[in-house]
Amino acid sequence: MQDLKSTPYLSSVLDGSLII
Repeated sequence: MQDLKSTPYLSSVLDGSLII
Protein backbone atom coordinates (compact mmCIF):
# COMPACT_ATOMS: atom_id res chain seq x y z
CA MET A 1 0.00 0.00 0.00
CA GLN A 2 2.90 2.36 0.70
CA ASP A 3 3.98 2.07 -2.95
CA LEU A 4 0.58 3.30 -4.12
CA LYS A 5 0.60 6.21 -1.71
CA SER A 6 4.16 7.10 -2.73
CA THR A 7 2.95 7.41 -6.32
CA PRO A 8 1.00 10.67 -6.83
CA TYR A 9 -0.56 9.34 -10.05
CA LEU A 10 -1.99 6.19 -8.49
CA SER A 11 -2.94 8.16 -5.42
CA SER A 12 -4.97 10.62 -7.52
CA VAL A 13 -6.61 7.72 -9.39
CA LEU A 14 -7.60 6.07 -6.11
CA ASP A 15 -9.01 9.36 -4.83
CA GLY A 16 -10.95 9.79 -8.06
CA SER A 17 -12.39 6.28 -7.83
CA LEU A 18 -13.42 6.95 -4.23
CA ILE A 19 -15.07 10.23 -5.21
CA ILE A 20 -16.97 8.51 -8.02
